[in-house]
Amino acid sequence: PATLMPSSTATATATVCIPSYTFASGTGAIVPGTVDIGNHCDDCNTLISLPFPVTFYGLTFNSANIGANGYLQFIGNITAFSNTCLPTSPFSTAVLPFWDDLRTDGAGGAAGIFTSITGTAPNRIFNIEWRACIHPPSGACTGVDTQFEVRLYESGSQVDFVYGLLTAPTSDGSSATVGVQRDTTPHFTQFSCDTPSLSTGLHVTFNLDSCGTPVASATTTPVTATSTGIPTSTPSTATLTSTRTGTAIVTNTTTAVPNLTPTGTFISTSTATPTSAATHTLVATTTGTSVVSSTATSEPVGTATRTPTNTSTQVATPSSIVTGTVTTQPPTLTVSTATQVVATHTPTGAPTAVTATIAPTGTPSVCNMSFADVPPGNTFYPAVTCLACRHIVGGYPCGGAGEPCDAEGTPYYRPGDTVSRGQIAKIAALAGGFSDDPGAPIYADVPSDAPFYRWINQLSRLHYMGGYSCGGPGEPCDAESRPYFRPNASATRGQITKIVANAAGFGEPVAGQTFEDVPPGSPYYLYVERLAARNVMGGYPCGGAGEACVPPENRPYFRPASLVTRGQAAKITGYAFFPQCSP
Repeated sequence: PATLMPSSTATATATVCIPSYTFASGTGAIVPGTVDIGNHCDDCNTLISLPFPVTFYGLTFNSANIGANGYLQFIGNITAFSNTCLPTSPFSTAVLPFWDDLRTDGAGGAAGIFTSITGTAPNRIFNIEWRACIHPPSGACTGVDTQFEVRLYESGSQVDFVYGLLTAPTSDGSSATVGVQRDTTPHFTQFSCDTPSLSTGLHVTFNLDSCGTPVASATTTPVTATSTGIPTSTPSTATLTSTRTGTAIVTNTTTAVPNLTPTGTFISTSTATPTSAATHTLVATTTGTSVVSSTATSEPVGTATRTPTNTSTQVATPSSIVTGTVTTQPPTLTVSTATQVVATHTPTGAPTAVTATIAPTGTPSVCNMSFADVPPGNTFYPAVTCLACRHIVGGYPCGGAGEPCDAEGTPYYRPGDTVSRGQIAKIAALAGGFSDDPGAPIYADVPSDAPFYRWINQLSRLHYMGGYSCGGPGEPCDAESRPYFRPNASATRGQITKIVANAAGFGEPVAGQTFEDVPPGSPYYLYVERLAARNVMGGYPCGGAGEACVPPENRPYFRPASLVTRGQAAKITGYAFFPQCSP
């Protein structure tokens, strides 16, 4: 029999341009806001609905988080007050007219964030005005000393910053970041960073540049087929056509390598972001009728390899057509698509039709990580597995006391062990994806070579965690009087609520009281309420020892001073950062 081994490579490359903003400076006056959005606080965000769809970096938004610290977030809900220059990882897609440590409460009720609308559809302008103060040494604002405004346009992508009253020593921008950013990629435009660049009456206009139409190109390199053995059918010509349509993301590369033998397997694999559908059609013809076709719907972005098999004596002429709309999305999932082709071809003096059975499948990649002491059905299984598959938490090798090894050598998680302050810093920082430079050591007991140094410093510099003043037993003050972190001390339920809520960017105002032992004004009240509202944490029914039921609410108890176990820490962190992991 004749064996054909042709191969060809079809490469499709989508070239993407994400436009950038440029700015111009002029003069202008603030349009006073007339609607109070309710942001009167220190380090909080307020979610608002926009009066019309707003286009920013080519994306359209209908809502935004407005932060007391001088920023507007279209994506994300960060409450960071310690500014850094752009691009910056605390924020995703944001407008930053005056990112600094501000307050919007006090000043006899004059402080806050206010909005107004000018113009008529379809040319309306949404004005967002901050009446704030540079964070005073203690307490709320005594007066408004920092006033500025963002303008969003109904038609187009323009964004304006306008500055009004600027009377504080650093209201000139000498400790603020001013600019716009999309994601944490190079797509940002910074007006100033820690530079005295702002003044009353300054009007900065940001306009989006156009970068033309994305171009998709395809190239094909054929390889000559070879034949071995004695052919028993008439040589003929085969045409391989690979057609891909759908949405390409940033760079899309497809490689097709046909290898035709009598019976075989067609495999299509993709590593992709699930944002588009693609259709692949393979058509191979010989003299007479011989057709093998497959249609697989998947969501590929990246590299796809296809290896079809069939038998005939042919010369391969490959071609490739790639079409698509180019957008940009971050990769989030790995998808494999396999299409099984079973072909039968019996060459004789006359060509015979090839029949194919197609069974496409698409299955998300599965993480098989498991722990012997957290089996399926365990209350902590979803959260522990969720974090372990993201390499946020790990376990302990089997073989220790009370932890025998099974046939697979499955490790142990030890969900009942308490979690330390250092461990929870690592878990929260990894879950939040923080990549900031940790900087110089902050704590006397966390030097730069300490196991949890990076994560403790990252969260502490954002004021998401804190330490203890030096001078206590066993904690002498050094020359800098640095505080102590106590990384090996067990974390409490109250502490983990503050760390996780801050790191997850939960900063909305809260009201009411859920737990009897966490009333308004208590140290962890804000954070406990924010997590409870998301069903991330719960409490214990009243009526137990020392936990009397107080009518008429008979609220449960939270027990903020109780220690947190590794299982509880996984559940709290997992459900806060990755709600989809919740059962």
